[in-house]
Amino acid sequence: MTEPIDLCDAAGRLNPAAAGWARRPLVRANLAGHPLRKKRWEYWCITDERSLLAAAIADLDYLAFAGVSVIDLATGERRDRVKVAPGGIEMPQTVRGGLVELGGVRLEPGRLLVSMGPIGAEIALAPPAGDSLQVVVPWTPDRFQLTCEQIGVRASGWIRCGERTTVLGTCAWAALDCGRGVWPVRASWNWAAAAGGDLAFNLGARWSDTENAFFERGAIRHLDERVRFGDRRIDGPSVALEFTPILTRNLGWPGVAGLRWSAGRFSGRIGGREIARLFGWSERFDVLW
Repeated sequence: MTEPIDLCDAAGRLNPAAAGWARRPLVRANLAGHPLRKKRWEYWCITDERSLLAAAIADLDYLAFAGVSVIDLATGERRDRVKVAPGGIEMPQTVRGGLVELGGVRLEPGRLLVSMGPIGAEIALAPPAGDSLQVVVPWTPDRFQLTCEQIGVRASGWIRCGERTTVLGTCAWAALDCGRGVWPVRASWNWAAAAGGDLAFNLGARWSDTENAFFERGAIRHLDERVRFGDRRIDGPSVALEFTPILTRNLGWPGVAGLRWSAGRFSGRIGGREIARLFGWSERFDVLW
């Protein structure tokens, strides 16, 4: 087994050997120093294209929070819950490397458990069936980010929303966004992900041009190019996607953060393949943190 590569050196600065992208998790996020600037999170989104559950635990270096949302994709009905805790929490240094728990959200290497008011869930999360996308972005020696994306992970289990419990269908899949880094005070990004059958993709912009990839039967093709997000399009040298939203959410905290998130279907071309009505989501996020 290959030994993990440390993200940081002994002084807490970026280890140059960690920078770049890889097809499997190789880097250990041994963050240190940089008070108030370290950011760590685990975000899972699970869907069977009837309903969608999003669950996140994050440590922002001065507070931690857990958040969950359940959305009925047919009716648009949704429930949300957030738990905020001062200070920070311990999070694993490696991808899916251990237990993370806060405020009714419990993430284990192969399982997600939620119990927050009217929202409950028990989801089994399989290991990736093929490649992942790991990216280390080196803005400066003191500002950098490790991200690992696992798209199209097999998922099974149930989701409870109020009095209604839904058993996930056989087409259910999940996406993991695992982040560890030292960020500037202001940050902005676009992100899109989708999966279906033997195809999946992950695309990002504004914060980096290196987290763009297309997966076919679990094998990754890294797209070393810049993509541009419009309201209903994503374009790049090998990307031309039309996005048809099913529902859109606009969330904002004046002067602090703004999120526009949409679930829907993608059609067009990516990585030399034609895709039609692939289900996923697209978001735009701007934050002062």
